Amino acid sequence: VKDYSFESLFSFDGYAEKLPDGKYRIVKKKTFIDDLTKLPNPDWSWMEFDIYNQNPNDPLVAGLPIMCTRGCPNNCTYCSSKLYWGQRFLYRPIEKVIEEILSSYNQYGIKNFSVVDDNPAFDKNWFLKFCQSYRKMPQDINISFNNFSIKTVDQDVIDGLKIIRQNKITIAIETGSQGMQKHINKRLDLKDAAAKVDLLKKNKIRMHVAWMIGFPNETMGQINETVNMAKKLRTYSIQVFPVFPFPGTKLYEEANHKAS
Repeated sequence: VKDYSFESLFSFDGYAEKLPDGKYRIVKKKTFIDDLTKLPNPDWSWMEFDIYNQNPNDPLVAGLPIMCTRGCPNNCTYCSSKLYWGQRFLYRPIEKVIEEILSSYNQYGIKNFSVVDDNPAFDKNWFLKFCQSYRKMPQDINISFNNFSIKTVDQDVIDGLKIIRQNKITIAIETGSQGMQKHINKRLDLKDAAAKVDLLKKNKIRMHVAWMIGFPNETMGQINETVNMAKKLRTYSIQVFPVFPFPGTKLYEEANHKAS
């Protein structure tokens, strides 16, 4: 768009545009959707669905993405969630989530779904009610969770996972250093996290654990604490991410300050 500003064409915020002089203008996100019942089901008619209907036990098979919530109640320094969802946490009505799953199942034959929320079990009552509703759906529908806060795990939540035939979850511990947990404002009690990993193992729930290495001011000793904890937990699989400071996050400000 060369002759008109993006703002004059579309009445919303939260975007970046390239100006005629080659520079960029960023319009920060200020307004948010507060009523998630107004969101329509996604239109997947343009998708090729073969990959979503393969063996759900194959780790290379993805599920059709679905969101139950928006936002995150936590305030980790590295996370950009609040930049696009705001500093709040909203759930969709359970019946709308079930409706979306059944719509994709009936219309496109999709059987595998992947919940991409930051923390679907933050409200345990919502999560357990969802599990009870899910059990009424066709038995060939499979669902997985991309992220599950270890803070919310207890026997009730595990029993809910069993109801929906979920035998593997992803959790993000990020760092095995208690000091770094405080520094990045994740604030996990690592002894409690280890105990909950043991509880999940006892219930035969496999875990994929995400770790991060390379925070500003992180020492080799703290990195070794992360490595040692990952070894000690002996989870089903792990993923180690190099720290990347997203613009707008507190981590980005910290990295810029350290570089200056």
